[in-house]
Amino acid sequence: MAGYSRKRIAIFAAGLPIAFALYWVAYWVGYGITAWAHGPRQHIGLNPTPGLWMMGGVTAMLETSPPGVLAADLSACAAYGEAAAAAAAVSCPVTLVLGSQDRMTPRKAARALEEAFARPPSIVEVATSGHMLMLEEPAAVRQAILDHLAAC
Repeated sequence: MAGYSRKRIAIFAAGLPIAFALYWVAYWVGYGITAWAHGPRQHIGLNPTPGLWMMGGVTAMLETSPPGVLAADLSACAAYGEAAAAAAAVSCPVTLVLGSQDRMTPRKAARALEEAFARPPSIVEVATSGHMLMLEEPAAVRQAILDHLAAC
C-alpha cells in the first residue's frame, strides 16, 4: 500500500450491551451463535468467496473452542466500560464500518460510540452484512478502508 506509510489504522471494540439470550446461546449451544453473526444472505449460501461455507466455518471454529471461552469473551466485551473515553481521546479522522443486518451489535448500539468521538466519524453502513463484515462483504470493507485512507 504505497503512499500510506505515515497513516495508521486503529481498530477497537466498544463495550456494547449484549442480549441475555446471546449469553445463553454462547454458553449452552455455542455453534448457535453462528446464525446471529451472519446476515441473511449467508444463511442461504450467498457469499462473495466461492467455495467458502461461512456458516459451517464459524460453527467448526466454535465447536473446537474450549468450554466457556465464548461466554467469557462475550462477558468481557459487555463489561468493557472505557470505549467512550477511548473514542473521545482519538484525534485523527475515524470511519466506522457497520453491518445493517448485525444482530449481535445492532446499528443503534453504535450510536453512543459515534457520539463519543471528538470529531464526528464517517459512517459506512453495509446493507447486506451482519456482524461478520470482513467475511460477508470483504470488498465493501476493503473499499471503506481505502476511501478512509484516501481522505486522510
